[in-house]
Amino acid sequence: MKKISIFGDSISTEPILKCLVEKKLSDKSIDAKVDIFAVPGESSKDGLKRLYQVVQGAYDYNIVFFGANDAALHYNVSPSEFVENLQRIASTLGQDKTSIVTVPYLNEKLTSKYRSNEQVAKYVEAEINAFKDSPVNIIDLNKAMWQTKNPNKLIIDDGLHFTEAGYQLLSDLITENIRKKVE
Repeated sequence: MKKISIFGDSISTEPILKCLVEKKLSDKSIDAKVDIFAVPGESSKDGLKRLYQVVQGAYDYNIVFFGANDAALHYNVSPSEFVENLQRIASTLGQDKTSIVTVPYLNEKLTSKYRSNEQVAKYVEAEINAFKDSPVNIIDLNKAMWQTKNPNKLIIDDGLHFTEAGYQLLSDLITENIRKKVE
């Protein structure tokens, strides 16, 4: 059985994510248990303080999904600090068994004035550039969301968190990433 951690902020706290990933992996004949290490409102900087929880689990694969809060102006986390935090997380967990999910699209009409897709794009670019020559895999959720017919259908009415369709997309991407690592 493969042990998988999902380490992130509030978007990762929903039980549907764990259920979908486990089911989709099972459908691909991959026996896996997913544990969620997610706390609402956290930035990557906050995540560093509880990274030891994930380390103690000695996971086969780690999905790291911070950034929605880091990219919010009122959190005061620059793209470079965000990337440094992700690099520390990946190095601690093991780069060859860590994948980073890019900061997601958000519905600007419904979210706070401190959040914008223009700001998110800076963080996504920083993530992709930081890990392009690294064993760490990038799961480009942001790009996948933009490529749907209507990315707003992936987001609930707070402009940030996911609908079931959003979790379906995220779990598809995670499942495919893990499938490639297992093979």
